[in-house]
Amino acid sequence: MCRTAFALFAAVLLLCPLAAQSGEAPRQAQRQAPAPPPRETIVVEVAEPTINIDIGFEGADLLVFGLVEAGTDAIVVVRGETRAETVRRKERFLGVWTTGASRTFLTVPAFYALASSRPLDHLFPDEFMSNRFELGADKLNFTPYDIVPGDPTTDAFRDALLSHKRDAGLYAETSSLVKFVSEQLFRTTLHMPANVPLGRYIVRLYMVRGDRVVGQRETYFMVNKVGVEEKVYRFAHQHGVLYGLFSVVLALLAGWLVTLFFRTRP
Repeated sequence: MCRTAFALFAAVLLLCPLAAQSGEAPRQAQRQAPAPPPRETIVVEVAEPTINIDIGFEGADLLVFGLVEAGTDAIVVVRGETRAETVRRKERFLGVWTTGASRTFLTVPAFYALASSRPLDHLFPDEFMSNRFELGADKLNFTPYDIVPGDPTTDAFRDALLSHKRDAGLYAETSSLVKFVSEQLFRTTLHMPANVPLGRYIVRLYMVRGDRVVGQRETYFMVNKVGVEEKVYRFAHQHGVLYGLFSVVLALLAGWLVTLFFRTRP
């Protein structure tokens, strides 16, 4: 009996340190586990989530604001929906201008605007980051549909498309337009021209430290037609044939009225 009691007492003494060690292990592991990295402070918003186009629309200014970490730079990019666009070359044949060769690009943003806190060539001297994130209209990756391997004219068609977009006011880049209100709070205003296409737009913020993009966020806004413009636009897209016939009849009626006016004058 004494031997049995002694054996039980010895077993308890042996197991107690093991239990204590097993309880300490999770606490030690918990204390030694690395803390999660702090979240980046980067926020971007627009003042107006919708731009409405009515019959008197002459353009609008889009206010973009947000937060970045202190000591970093900010780049704001606004992009419209991508679409396919065809560039045609005019050629002179027997004294008459005709349509010649063409190239179709599939991934062309309908609108592109960029604003930065400093010029891009100061932020990215080697252009690696600007090429990677398509920062700048010249860095946009237009995907050719009918590319001919080794054809040097594709770049000429691409440059012509960029020039047309810039002349129409649909592609714009402005350095030093992002202004910091404090060490972290910034704001910028980007102009949307009167011919801005309809659709969903992406506003993307890039946070830059040194010569690297270290964070990005995005938000959205819409461009819609309202009033009479919206009704005519919807009717033209839903009933294309009727809209075409109505336009022809209206043009003929206007021509007849003008002829009648001049014929009845003394």
